[in-house]
Amino acid sequence: MMGVPIKCEGCGIIFRVILCRKYRAKYCTRKCYVKHHLIWNKGLTMKTDSRIKSNIGNNKGRIPWNKGIPRSEETKRKVSETKKRLYKEGKIKLSPYVFKKGHISHNRNKTKENYLPLRNTSEKMKNRKFSKEHKEKIKKTHWSKKEELRKIVLAKMHTDEANSKRVSSVIKTLKENKENKRPNSWENKICELCIKHSLPFIYTGDGTFWIKGVNKINKNPDFIYKDKKVAIEVYYDYFKKKNYGTIENYKKHCEKIYNSKGWEVIFIDGNDINNENWENKCLDKINEVIKNE
Repeated sequence: MMGVPIKCEGCGIIFRVILCRKYRAKYCTRKCYVKHHLIWNKGLTMKTDSRIKSNIGNNKGRIPWNKGIPRSEETKRKVSETKKRLYKEGKIKLSPYVFKKGHISHNRNKTKENYLPLRNTSEKMKNRKFSKEHKEKIKKTHWSKKEELRKIVLAKMHTDEANSKRVSSVIKTLKENKENKRPNSWENKICELCIKHSLPFIYTGDGTFWIKGVNKINKNPDFIYKDKKVAIEVYYDYFKKKNYGTIENYKKHCEKIYNSKGWEVIFIDGNDINNENWENKCLDKINEVIKNE
């Protein structure tokens, strides 16, 4: 057999090469080279090796050959698939972007009026309607991984100290903030309804009246009928679900405070007010409680 026998430095197998490659050949195959070959600069840094520093200095100012050349859709797809595969295998970690000190975001001080991409996105999302299934999916993914955190936050929200701070901040905001528009559009509708049908309710949602409940938990009702101790709460589903988990939990929490002081409460949500037959719907709810008193 022709050739000079040489021992592979990687796997130890004896292989043959031509005479001129006797002192240059070290590995039997390309796969063996990739597996066992150590790169000369592995683990070296600018501080530990002068060659690294000189190489960086030589490359400084060079323009990459592919600068300015846009990637094709095929290349983007391949890169994306490779990253996803490596992430699933656990070889790479996609860490979230961390804002560094002094970092200025790309859309800072940009609005729909002066920034075209933001305006285009806003217009696309404006008339977009999500299906009930999609909304439920968002809710599940939002709370499923944060259930324990949510319980901790809610527990902190309903301490005596937190409640007293909340009450004082609400009163301060209602008194000092001129931009705060109270009553809001839904409360205005109930105001008009009370005037139209001569209902004996007074608007107090601006912080002028408070009911002191158990454990120093206070409530500021939106409307009150003081003689018969009846209050009206106008609410939006989204925020109550966010703070209390469900509407039933919110109603139980309110009823506990009102009932402890001998008050009855009427709940009117956004769906009742946005209904075409909203006047009759709200009147039925109010009259049902008033007549029973």
